[in-house]
Amino acid sequence: MNIKQKNTHKSTAALLAGLVTLKALALVVVFSVLHPGLSWDAAEILYWTQELQWSGQKHPAMPAWILKSFLSFLPDTLSSYYLVGQATLVLTYLFVWLLAKEFLAPLSALLATLVLSCGLFYSFYSLTYNANTVSLLSWAAFNFFLWKSLDDGRFRWWIALAFAAAVALLTKYAAGLLFFAAGVTILLRYEWRACLKTYKPYAAAALLVALTLPHWWWVMDNDYPTFGYASAQLSQQKESPFFLALYYPLRFTYGQIVNMLPVLLCFAVFLVPSRTRRLQSQEQEIPSSYDKKVFLLTMGLLPYVVTVFLAAVFQKFMHSLWGLFYWNLAGISLFYFLRKRITQEVIARRVRFFFAVWTFVVFLTTAGFLASVGFPAFWERGKQEQGVQEGSSEKGSLTRIITRYRPWFDAGFVAKTISERRQKQGFAKLSVIGGEQWLATNVAFFSKSRLSVVTLFDDKKTAWLARNREQWDEEGGVLLWLARDGRRKMPLHYRRALGNRSYVVQESFFVPWQKVSMLGTNMMRGVPMPRIGWAIVPPLQKKE
Repeated sequence: MNIKQKNTHKSTAALLAGLVTLKALALVVVFSVLHPGLSWDAAEILYWTQELQWSGQKHPAMPAWILKSFLSFLPDTLSSYYLVGQATLVLTYLFVWLLAKEFLAPLSALLATLVLSCGLFYSFYSLTYNANTVSLLSWAAFNFFLWKSLDDGRFRWWIALAFAAAVALLTKYAAGLLFFAAGVTILLRYEWRACLKTYKPYAAAALLVALTLPHWWWVMDNDYPTFGYASAQLSQQKESPFFLALYYPLRFTYGQIVNMLPVLLCFAVFLVPSRTRRLQSQEQEIPSSYDKKVFLLTMGLLPYVVTVFLAAVFQKFMHSLWGLFYWNLAGISLFYFLRKRITQEVIARRVRFFFAVWTFVVFLTTAGFLASVGFPAFWERGKQEQGVQEGSSEKGSLTRIITRYRPWFDAGFVAKTISERRQKQGFAKLSVIGGEQWLATNVAFFSKSRLSVVTLFDDKKTAWLARNREQWDEEGGVLLWLARDGRRKMPLHYRRALGNRSYVVQESFFVPWQKVSMLGTNMMRGVPMPRIGWAIVPPLQKKE
């Protein structure tokens, strides 16, 4: 690589770092201001950070470990949670760009990465830091290290590949699709199959087993909760207008296309025919390579193909978001396979227009998020104005509160109210809170003292959080639920969970919606406030 190429790589790297960092910080600000409450996934993953284990109830524990590491030195605010999610995306872009440099010229590598960052998976859906967000990073890192292992062959790349594989597997079992694609890729080329005659891939596999073995031991010791969750998810059924073996694959594919439309929109800038001259057919600086074509096709498409095949054969519903991390190679593939049409000359003429379109698409996807958080409130106000009474559907009323309005749920008000009322009755300062996971964790997160959480209603989720259970027995605490009316009555499943333990149900109270600038104030005006039922649970008396 000559000096000119090195300088070009440095300048494109600096530009990429600046753009994706600005985008990430902008999304953190927008999410923090307009989505100040915890989502389902946010509450769940924060719950698992209380006591680090080798797995959670749904997925392995890597996302919780990463979040715990970041929150140990970041302020205790929701912005820190959003910052962790955006930081994983920035690192994802880094690995995508590193791989793009192996396939494309410097400017094309930059554009391929920026094109990918327009996807809804990387903007609209990046609100929630969860297993999918970490999978984006781990799959991008795996792809890069796999290519370097096959192309370069040095042992250090195989070791790095093993670590990336461990992170992917300890994040989500869908990593099995990634490993399958890697195995097929290796077998397709003689030069790559030659590595199987060396010790390197086997040493990497042994390291992967060693890194993940404690997780498998934990799963077996806790009655396979992650497998139970995966089985339940695959058993979901959706109404279909036609044959399920065709409907499920088409539905999954439709979701992938919709979520990648912004990517295609940005890329289309370079496909518009030129009015001044015909497009040149000269190739880019990096020549064609059969190895690169095989790698991009197998690693980029095989996980999707296998998913669609399984959905058709077993007639299983596949959620669109499960394909979130399949498309890290999309930008690279588009520029590589169309490199004869999108030459450096074409890129140079249209790069300014591309950045204008890229900025517009980023703004558009952010505006889509704003609409998504505001629309439910306007919808509910319209129903109220038409005379729909609150509580007309008991189940539906609570569902709307939790699913539609949780961004504006004032959990800090709940924590402050129950703490003050509890202390007035002579109990010690509140340190443990119980209830359903979203509600209890939400209140605990926004309390000043970061309360410990115990979800008593489901032992399968909390049996291994022994420390919190011991604290609950020794200090007592508060149990919360969403009340349907003003009656002092604890839900039946809570009473069963408490067993013979004493408790005192308190007077319920309404929770005001958080004021989010003038926009938030107007949106929530007229929307019924949630009512919180709660009970004080004294410390467990020790037997003499």
